[in-house]
Amino acid sequence: MSDTFDSAIGRFLDAMDHADFFTAGHTYIQNKPYKAPELLDLFRCVHVATNPRNGEPRAFGFAKPSNAGDDAWYSTALGPSQWASKWVEVDTEKTEP
Repeated sequence: MSDTFDSAIGRFLDAMDHADFFTAGHTYIQNKPYKAPELLDLFRCVHVATNPRNGEPRAFGFAKPSNAGDDAWYSTALGPSQWASKWVEVDTEKTEP
């Protein structure tokens, strides 16, 4: 990757408001009030990057059902369509993968 490309990606990620997409170092739970809390998924965002082809952001991290034990975390990547399904930040001390 060129420095210009890396700089552009860095500026894009810096400009994103935390309310616009997942943020590295934060843990989220699905915001679906009609669903029982124990059936919702948790997502711990480790890194956010953009697709070099189309510039779409991707959040890389770990997910698990909220009622599952600590050994249930699995790696995943989420995009804007998943973010649009409404996630809210939760206490990270209790959700470390």
